[in-house]
Amino acid sequence: MAQELGWPVASATMAGQYGVMIGQFALLVLALLAVTQEYASGAVGPTLQWTPRRGVLLAARVAVPVVVATVAGVVLALVADLAAVLIEPDLTLTAADLADSLGGIAAVLLAGGALAVGAGLVLRSTAAALAAVFLLQLVLPALLPEFGAQWLAEVAEWLPGSGAIWTLLGEPEMSAAQAATLLVGWAAVALGLGGWSLLRRDAG
Repeated sequence: MAQELGWPVASATMAGQYGVMIGQFALLVLALLAVTQEYASGAVGPTLQWTPRRGVLLAARVAVPVVVATVAGVVLALVADLAAVLIEPDLTLTAADLADSLGGIAAVLLAGGALAVGAGLVLRSTAAALAAVFLLQLVLPALLPEFGAQWLAEVAEWLPGSGAIWTLLGEPEMSAAQAATLLVGWAAVALGLGGWSLLRRDAG
C-alpha cells in the first residue's frame, strides 16, 4: 500500500530497535542479578574462597552475563524484525539493514550490560544498581532536556542513554563517534570501578 501511494517504505528493523530500547532493562536485570544476588545471599564469601584469584572471577562475572544478555537481545530483535515483516509485508528487510541494526543492538547491549555489571559490583545491591542504570540509560536522557535549561540538555547528551538512543534510533543529534565514545566510556568507567570493588574491597 505504501509503495502504491509513493510513500517511503519503513524498515522492519525498527521493530527490533524500538523493542530493545525498552526491553533491554529486563536483560540488564538478569546481568545485575548475576553479580548482586551473591552479595544479597551471602554466597560471595564462599565464592571468593573457592576462586581466590579475583581477576579470574571478575572476568567471569563480566563476560558471562553480558554475553548472554547480548545474545538474547539480538535473537529477540531478529525475531521481532521477522515478525514485523510477516505482519506488514510492505516493510523492507534487507541484509544490510539487518546487519546494521543487529550490530547496533549488540553494541548497546554489550555496553549496557557492562555498565549494569559494573554498577552491581560497586553498589552490591540489585535495587540500587538497577535504579542507577535506569536513570542513566532512560530517565535522565529523556527528562533533563524537558526542563528547558540548555545546560541540562548538554548534561543529558553526555549520559550513556543518549549514546544508546542514537545508536538504536538515530536521536538525539550526534555523530557515530560521539555515541560510541559514550557507550564505551561509561562501560569502561563502570567496569573499572566494579573491578576495583571486587578486587580490593571486603566481601561484606
